[in-house]
Amino acid sequence: MLENSLWNALQLQIQSYRFLNYLIDLEDSDYPLNGNALFEYDLLMSRVDLLTESRVGSLIRSFEEGRIVKLMNIANGELELLSFNVSQLENGDTSYLPNLISRIQRIEKQINELMTLINKGNIEYKNNQNQKLKNNLNAIELLSIILLTCLLLLCFFTVKILSELKVAINDNEKIKEMIQTNNEDKANILSFIHQEVRYPINAILSIAKSLKSSKTNHS
Repeated sequence: MLENSLWNALQLQIQSYRFLNYLIDLEDSDYPLNGNALFEYDLLMSRVDLLTESRVGSLIRSFEEGRIVKLMNIANGELELLSFNVSQLENGDTSYLPNLISRIQRIEKQINELMTLINKGNIEYKNNQNQKLKNNLNAIELLSIILLTCLLLLCFFTVKILSELKVAINDNEKIKEMIQTNNEDKANILSFIHQEVRYPINAILSIAKSLKSSKTNHS
């Protein structure tokens, strides 16, 4: 878009010189002009349209706080006023030729200033865009640093939690082992008691049974 605005401004400047040179170089043998003057004039006006319409016109209107728009309006108004003179020139009335040349020469200053301002505006626009890109890049870098910091903190806390979880699991395993050992010790004690008590109890039961039998026999 910036390149288009510069290119169109340059085309306007070149075509204005071309039209002026065409008028200056006219000779009596060139008449009738057969539409050549109107063609050169329409070509010049088409360059004005390229700068005042479409997205290019919208872009350059923001340059130089409206100074470009003012110059474009002046140049466009002056050039539109030349249409009658060009038509008369096409009809062979050469009395309008000096006036045409004079008026084209007068607007050359505005066209040259317009070209300068568009070029300056393009440079400033590019610098502003570059600054915006730089600011965006700095913001992205800052966000990247923040995200990286958050990621590192997350990794740190994750490792810490996993470490504490591992310790808790190990402690739990130790407790399970202790409970199992205690259960085994209890089972061993109960088995020992059972083994130690069974024979005396059996003996007592046998004696009691024998006494009961003897008592029954005496009766």
